[in-house]
Amino acid sequence: MTVTVFRRTALLIYFICRVRRINVLIKLKLSKQIGSVHSCFFLPFQTVQKGAWAELEVVEKRIRQQETDVERMKDEYHREVMHLRNLVKQKESIISRLQQEKTYVRNSINLFMLPLFSSRLSGV
Repeated sequence: MTVTVFRRTALLIYFICRVRRINVLIKLKLSKQIGSVHSCFFLPFQTVQKGAWAELEVVEKRIRQQETDVERMKDEYHREVMHLRNLVKQKESIISRLQQEKTYVRNSINLFMLPLFSSRLSGV
């Protein structure tokens, strides 16, 4: 879709430049001719030029709106990524704490169970 918008914009700019060149040529020729001939040729080109400028403004407005939409989407994406990173950090912190607790419990069990097993082994 963006390619077609840029293509249309390029075509509009090309036609506007061409219309300007034609207008200059027409003005030079018409200045040498009768006033009625001047108005007969100049007014249609002026109308075309006005229409081309109007269409160019519409296209520029659409492009600006798309740029705004893209920026908004980028901001939303950035916020979501930051949120997910924070969640991952929280989960990693919980996992680390649970692993520490697991190690502590295992060591506690080993300290508690070691005297029980050693007394049974020495009594045998």
